[in-house]
Amino acid sequence: MGKRTCPVFFAAYTWTQGTDDTAPHGETTFWVEGISGSASLNDISFEVNDSDANCGPDGTDADPVAPQDEYVGDTYATTTLSDASNPAADVSVSLLSLNAPNAGDTGLANWQTQPWLIGQMVDLQASVVGPYETGAAKYSWNVPSGDNILYRWDAGVNTPVAIPLANVNLSLGDSLAGGGSVTGKKEQEIQFFWVSVPGTNPDEISLDVTGIGPNPLQVYSAWTRFNVAAPTVTGATITLGNPSVNQATALAGVISGVYLPNNLTASGTIGEISQAVVAVPPAFSNGTYNFLQVVAAKDTRYDPQDPDYYFGHAYGTVNTATGLDGSWPFNNTTDPYGNANGWATNGGSPHYYTDAPNLPVNYATAFSQNEAFTQYLMFLAPGSGSQWVPLDVGTWGFQLVGSRPTVRAPWVITTRSSYGNEPAHQFAPTITEPTWTFVESAAANFR
Repeated sequence: MGKRTCPVFFAAYTWTQGTDDTAPHGETTFWVEGISGSASLNDISFEVNDSDANCGPDGTDADPVAPQDEYVGDTYATTTLSDASNPAADVSVSLLSLNAPNAGDTGLANWQTQPWLIGQMVDLQASVVGPYETGAAKYSWNVPSGDNILYRWDAGVNTPVAIPLANVNLSLGDSLAGGGSVTGKKEQEIQFFWVSVPGTNPDEISLDVTGIGPNPLQVYSAWTRFNVAAPTVTGATITLGNPSVNQATALAGVISGVYLPNNLTASGTIGEISQAVVAVPPAFSNGTYNFLQVVAAKDTRYDPQDPDYYFGHAYGTVNTATGLDGSWPFNNTTDPYGNANGWATNGGSPHYYTDAPNLPVNYATAFSQNEAFTQYLMFLAPGSGSQWVPLDVGTWGFQLVGSRPTVRAPWVITTRSSYGNEPAHQFAPTITEPTWTFVESAAANFR
């Protein structure tokens, strides 16, 4: 470790406890092999002293033509350095990563920075090693307060459940009495995911452990970092036609006017199309993306055969009840590349979602439609336990009111308006998971 390197020898030595006068003097590398442990703290330490006084005759350099050190005239001033090993710690805290979604290895995560995607599940477990009983250890995980994170987002059967990261989190359907999986900020293991990229990136997650040894207030710490990334979204658009009544099919709504990307004939039009391209950064494997739509609406119609009864839409009053429009995950099969869950986030051509909200009015003499849609572009990252997260959100909707004197007369439209094609309603980034209160189904539209 000195400033001079003459002479230099490299060798490995086995050294046991006690004074060893044969220990190497003047070596720059010294290996020590520990062949047994010790129950006492800091009874083994190492000290090294270095001096360049003997590197040449009478302190002069052996090769004064190529001096390597500071000198006075032709004689070099003696320099002495020393150092010692750091004091030993009685407790070791390790952070073990139990999930490796990006082709890495599970295992020790201390003092490391891992590449990560929004939606990927972080699963860290503390390992505490020392000469004391660790059963009374107290764990305190530190996650930046400004992070947009959740423990789980479960679409559920009728309504989604966004579960925040808490001091104690139980796996869905479990209970403490039932011995379910217990994680959280005050537990030995913590699980969570980022809904959006944190403001400080890489993001540091640390752990403090207390309650161990003769001083229960002594804090033992460790940390790890995550460099969190999100996919890029391009070409995200919403396009819809005009509200109208189709006299031939006796359907009212937004049912035509927009050409399908793969069918530019009149028969290929539909009411609304949303499309986008999503790509993950090159360092990551492909995830999946899809569209999710919720709707709040109030539709009525008057049937002269039952003048006291209006067939009401199951959605309820506009803007007060929101239903999931279809199932989730859901893909409209008009996209030729569609599958049950969505499309790969590998860029390329846009994929699309279509809609044609309509109301049968063949036996009615009056109707009213007022429907508002919110559409999310959702992303599911690769890896075990990954959760759907939103990337973009857009809105569209329409109003259509009509009447006629008899069921055979043509319709007279008294109110017609729509929104969605304007820039203010197009897709824009969002960091909020979607919500709804029930699942709308076509069979429940009218009773």
